[in-house]
Amino acid sequence: MAQTREYPVVPVAAVRRLPWWRRAWSFIRATVPRRIAVLAVAVGALATAGHVIGGFIGWWHLYEIAFLKGHGTSPGAATPLDAPRLSFVVLPLVIEGEDAGDQWFADALTADLTVELGRMPGSTVISRDTAFTYKGREADPREVARQLGVRYAVRGTVRRQTSDVRLTLALVEGDSGRQRWAEQFTLDRADLPKSLDDVVGRVARTLNIELMRAEGHRTSALEPEQVEADDLAMQAYAIWFRGLSRENVLQAWQLLEAAVARDPESIRAWNGIALMAARAAQEHWVADVNAARARQAEALRALERLDPDHVLTLMARNRTYWQRGDFEGLLRLSDAITERMPSHPFGYTQRAWAHINLGQFEECPAPLRKAIQLGPRDSEVPLTRMTLSLCYWLLGRFGEAVEAARLAEQTNAGLRALPLLLVAVLASDGRVDEARRIVGEHKGEPDFRVDGRASLLLGKHPRVVEGRERFAATLREMGVP
Repeated sequence: MAQTREYPVVPVAAVRRLPWWRRAWSFIRATVPRRIAVLAVAVGALATAGHVIGGFIGWWHLYEIAFLKGHGTSPGAATPLDAPRLSFVVLPLVIEGEDAGDQWFADALTADLTVELGRMPGSTVISRDTAFTYKGREADPREVARQLGVRYAVRGTVRRQTSDVRLTLALVEGDSGRQRWAEQFTLDRADLPKSLDDVVGRVARTLNIELMRAEGHRTSALEPEQVEADDLAMQAYAIWFRGLSRENVLQAWQLLEAAVARDPESIRAWNGIALMAARAAQEHWVADVNAARARQAEALRALERLDPDHVLTLMARNRTYWQRGDFEGLLRLSDAITERMPSHPFGYTQRAWAHINLGQFEECPAPLRKAIQLGPRDSEVPLTRMTLSLCYWLLGRFGEAVEAARLAEQTNAGLRALPLLLVAVLASDGRVDEARRIVGEHKGEPDFRVDGRASLLLGKHPRVVEGRERFAATLREMGVP
């Protein structure tokens, strides 16, 4: 990784305690090369008193702007750079060691990451050509961010290790230089040419999540009077990315409602409301499930009014197809979403549900595995694993169904339909004792009923009807009411 230079940071209060002539001279020394400073002093000595005063006023104005407002902000200060919230540059990846054979991979990944991250709604990404002007230079991310007017810099290294390639990436705040996140990805060297798209998608999705988390952390430190609608929405998404739970969903939902109260035209906030309301209703995390579904519908109407072609509107529109039982339409919608945001898991999970309800069970596992690969840290991964388990069960691959359900349980054991799914897949795999033990643990709970998971099999295809009836029969045989 390229070496970076650390610059001293002087607190504003300390600077302002100095005499005015000391502050002005400090600014000149910090910002003007020595030879130019000497020349400026010589020329200034020959100027009239009026010119000297006028020139000093000009320098003082620059000093106030550049020094006190720029360099005088200490690391971790609440005031961020004056730049779009999700704005960043992907700096050219650096090859570690003497082997330059992987330079093509570093350059290609830098370029493709720039394109993929630019698909994130509301993001501002510096172009590849501009970013590549920093190639081979020891650039401080803070200076790069200031020069390009962005909040974050993504930097990283590539190192070959025998048959593997290790990719290390970091997300750096442009104002403080603080590293918000870093991660290593180990890749098979032989598969790099054919798996570059998969690598890009997985890394891009991880960076998307970390950017949202970083902005949520940043905005949570603001004073109440500084908080705007988009700041509240960012805080909500940061909470959502902590994990799928009742507490997180309801807390995020509350912030999103506050966001639309401040700005009724916030697309990001309305999309969040649609998502949180859907999850709260699905998991019965609210007393009035019908009210949550009505709020989800209101959010979709707001999105349709604001921008019917926005990708977040497309994502919120999936519920409409479910209500109509239009799974051909859901399949087309999923294709549109993945075309616009190929590194987002949502389109792939909706495609899998469309295949399930169209009776195309064989087509179901691939998009779900893709979704998990792209977003292993996504809040909805447990739901995706549950869907994959159901898909394997419908295909008669019961051992794989049990494995997927158990992985979902390890990630999030509190999901409403998970015990029902475990009972069905364990019983079908011949592990009847385990299935009956789960029935004994959950019997009497209001959500532990036969119609729980099978209610998502809504398609009219004969295979779907048969699968729904077989699922219900398996649960009843195990003693589920």
